[in-house]
Amino acid sequence: WTTAETFNGLVSDDGDLGRLILAKEGFREMPDLEKNLKHELAEILYAVLLFSKQYNIDLTDAFIEEMNRLESKLSE
Repeated sequence: WTTAETFNGLVSDDGDLGRLILAKEGFREMPDLEKNLKHELAEILYAVLLFSKQYNIDLTDAFIEEMNRLESKLSE
């Protein structure tokens, strides 16, 4: 897949995840909810990992930096 195709897939998966979360919270019915929720989360994670590799971003460092930023903001 090209970067654009991966991004389009991510956007589509995000919508699917939203519908699954609404089902998980009881706002709608969906068959195979647990299986599909697990699947969508894994697909989204895969896309994020692909982008981080493509753009040479260390996700561990980025995650730690972001958690520190949020913690600092919450303690203000």
